[in-house]
Amino acid sequence: MLERYPSFSRARTLLSGAGNGNGRDHQALSRTGEARVHSPDAPTDEAIGGSPLKAAIEEISSHPAVDIVCRHDRPARAGTFGAWPSALDPRLLDALRRRGIASPYEHQARALQALEAGRNVVLATSTASGKSLCFQVPLIQAVLSDPSARALMVFPTKALARDQVESMRQLTASLAGAGSGAGHGRGLVGVATYDGDTPPAERRAARARAHAIATNPDMLHRGMLPHHDAWGRVLAGLRYLVLDELHTYRGLFGSHVGNVLRRLWRLCRHYGARPQVIACSATIAEPGALAQALCPWTTDDEGRGGFEVIDHDASPAGPRTFFVLNPRVVDDVTGVRRDYIKVTREITSILRRARVATLAFCRTRRAVELLTRYLR
Repeated sequence: MLERYPSFSRARTLLSGAGNGNGRDHQALSRTGEARVHSPDAPTDEAIGGSPLKAAIEEISSHPAVDIVCRHDRPARAGTFGAWPSALDPRLLDALRRRGIASPYEHQARALQALEAGRNVVLATSTASGKSLCFQVPLIQAVLSDPSARALMVFPTKALARDQVESMRQLTASLAGAGSGAGHGRGLVGVATYDGDTPPAERRAARARAHAIATNPDMLHRGMLPHHDAWGRVLAGLRYLVLDELHTYRGLFGSHVGNVLRRLWRLCRHYGARPQVIACSATIAEPGALAQALCPWTTDDEGRGGFEVIDHDASPAGPRTFFVLNPRVVDDVTGVRRDYIKVTREITSILRRARVATLAFCRTRRAVELLTRYLR
């Protein structure tokens, strides 16, 4: 049977049924179905990091509905900083300072130094550790040094590509305001998206004028490589190849992506380019081996010798507690456990009472709806 209402309407129905009835607690955004939370007495950062959270952790540890498989407490760490490469363009340095980035973290400095020395780099540090800066800065620096330089950024999803393009445009906008006055450097670095949702006019502009182009493996395979003669200028000037979210390129999908990258490298050689590879990954085992499997030509490339792996995270982080929980067994003979959605509701309710912002991920949309109803 077809549903009468679209899926987002169902989400708005769930969200609008909550609160104290005055309509102030939750408002659904009309276009997306996302909840905008208005809480005048929202907890401060100090309250979240104080005793209520510690009490919630202890309550979870002794909760009768769960078995604790593993608990790992990680203390807070302070960030350690390095120095920018000596050859970095003063306009780019000024733009970074305008955005509040006075110095790079130590792992960022190591990556930038390795790239300046001509090596391929794979970064495997935690989320929000500043990996994007490690390819944005070299890309912009290359264009400022040589306007004919080009870079190709490959992301596994279109949404991620567009997020990164927007971030890079913000940095180049700061660059545009540097110098003798506003707009002094406008137009120095062009950043564009080339995917299935890009209009034809924007595709032509990206191919003709963009210095950094963000795409995905499918579009690289179907829209760029078969028409390499139209992309000859980009391929001839290609200085950097960025592979973001490297850990997603595993298994059958990874083997396909590896073949596409081999085709790309053969075309780069045909047009006389030898781009450096910058790979970014989540914290996985042996990221260098995965990068090498996807880009085997780097071993034979003169003077580069594979990848330099940077997996030491020097960014600051607060204290963290990791739990692996299992619903408690209710029948020792059959091994049946308690319903995981109801157990998730109980654990999430503990965090809510402690006023801790919480994200709950479920395996299916139906499970998300059930958990939402339970929590309301």
